[in-house]
Amino acid sequence: MTDAVAMILGMAVLGAAASVLSVIVVLRRWAFIGEGIAHAGFGGVGAAWLLSLAFPIAATESFAYAMAVLFSAICAAGIGMLSRRSLQPDTVIGIFLVGSLAF
Repeated sequence: MTDAVAMILGMAVLGAAASVLSVIVVLRRWAFIGEGIAHAGFGGVGAAWLLSLAFPIAATESFAYAMAVLFSAICAAGIGMLSRRSLQPDTVIGIFLVGSLAF
């Protein structure tokens, strides 16, 4: 299989998955979830930077990536827990987005 065929096949699979999942995302009012969790990673990188000032051993690129992933996972879990209660999911996502950017 050539690279072009593999790339076209990959795009077709990704397009099919995105078209099915986008309906679920919109119906559950999660249209903002990608931006919310992606921007939550900025708070994790900021926390990694602050920790690297206090602990120079933590001043590595992999530590910053790990903190961004950890912070994004914590925000995703928080969004999931709060959106199951009485708040609308897009409202909770917006709160976590602004809070993590402010952090």
